[in-house]
Amino acid sequence: MTRLLPLLLVLAATASAQPRKNSAYIELGGSGGSYALGYERTVAPDVHARLGASYYYLLGSASLSTAWTPNVRLGRLRPELGAGVVAGFSGSRSLYSTGGERPVYDLKALPMMSFGARLAFGGSDLRAGVTALYGVRALEREVFRHPYLGFGVRF
Repeated sequence: MTRLLPLLLVLAATASAQPRKNSAYIELGGSGGSYALGYERTVAPDVHARLGASYYYLLGSASLSTAWTPNVRLGRLRPELGAGVVAGFSGSRSLYSTGGERPVYDLKALPMMSFGARLAFGGSDLRAGVTALYGVRALEREVFRHPYLGFGVRF
């Protein structure tokens, strides 16, 4: 039994170090602008697919993105690069100008990119980064970028 105990401890440590395939996350800022709730699936050791729901400038939106966390570490900290799309209904003249007096509620699909870092602790990750939504204002025909600071927890 005394020989089995060290083996079990090594196996337990190895199992807890394995990345979880499925996890949930809560994010303030980021692709939602205000908050987002979502699901993340690890599809490769450094690649994560994310699906989230949020509300802010887009009145009820969903985001679909991919995050890459290269195996470049500073202790428990890893960089993260992401890209995806945020789709939802918008009624904000200030962000998505359509030229009328009243806001026009229509469906928008905006590309987004993110850059940040993940800090692993226990069975969770803390995330912090910058996310930028891209789009075109209808009347001016100009491309705009709307950045957000985001903080999240993945568990």
